[in-house]
Amino acid sequence: MASVKIVPAKLNYTIVRGDDFADQVTIKEGDPAAAVDVSSRTFTAQLRASPDGTAIASFVIDMTDAATGIVGYALADTVTDDLAGSYVWDFQQDTGGVIRTLMGGAFVVLKDVTHAG
Repeated sequence: MASVKIVPAKLNYTIVRGDDFADQVTIKEGDPAAAVDVSSRTFTAQLRASPDGTAIASFVIDMTDAATGIVGYALADTVTDDLAGSYVWDFQQDTGGVIRTLMGGAFVVLKDVTHAG
């Protein structure tokens, strides 16, 4: 009997407290995989202390290049300034009510030495 596993891609981050964080993903589909227009889709990403914990932060989603399949996600320095330690995060796509977690993993925030102000 065949089985199919649909699990999010694992992507771990380590950043420094008080720094801006930004990354992007290109959504590809088909065989062979090619970037698709995701302008009509909704994306969300959150940071939590544990998968069942309360959301600590929601990433800002950038859909500027969504027509070419590129979706950005970011946390401002004002958000990361209040963090230190190990967290979990994930990134979800909503396509007309069909929710799929595309990626996620560990999100470690290291303490910084230099503080603004």
